[in-house]
Amino acid sequence: MAMDSTILSEGRNSTKACVRLIRLEGETVVEKDYSSRGFLVRGILGPRLLDREERALRRLAGLSGVPGFKLRPSRQRLIMERLAGQPLASFPRGGGSATLPADFFLRLRRLVKTVHHEGIAQGDIGAGDVMVRSDGSPGLVDFSVSVRRRSGGFGAWIFRAAVHQDLRRVARLHQRYSPLDLDAEEERILATAPPVHRWGRRLRRLLPGRRRP
Repeated sequence: MAMDSTILSEGRNSTKACVRLIRLEGETVVEKDYSSRGFLVRGILGPRLLDREERALRRLAGLSGVPGFKLRPSRQRLIMERLAGQPLASFPRGGGSATLPADFFLRLRRLVKTVHHEGIAQGDIGAGDVMVRSDGSPGLVDFSVSVRRRSGGFGAWIFRAAVHQDLRRVARLHQRYSPLDLDAEEERILATAPPVHRWGRRLRRLLPGRRRP
């Protein structure tokens, strides 16, 4: 499949995919590609991350603000819809409504909650994963470490922890980029320790030689 392409990212390190803009049937789309990586990443890690992303995108099909799944040409490559806009990471920190729509982070939180309602947690939301689309609405990309809802047991706990992590990350991004606009829900989320931290504190109390508070 020969296509013209523009590289968006070579990946921060050798475990990350190369991300390109390509033309597919007259449309500009995004391709993630692990085929140039080392054996373990190309043969094991990369395909598993793409499997996870494909499942999430298929589950979220039709949801505005999330790229649609397009094609899986090989185990090492995945093609998805392009969300036109700029990553939040390209905007100045602390700029607030002078650079972003006043309700941007409220709409982002609503989008993330809708993703959760559909049974997916993104799992690692950063400024590079949040898009400010051309109409000012938020977008969310990179579901390679996403977590699916489970019906019970440890899997259900992991999903709840990932949901809390997503909302905490959104609140922290709001705090970083528009600190004067935090609402009561975000302040509560930021004041609540993540579930994994609470579990870690309980575990440390059980270790020999640790004094209980």
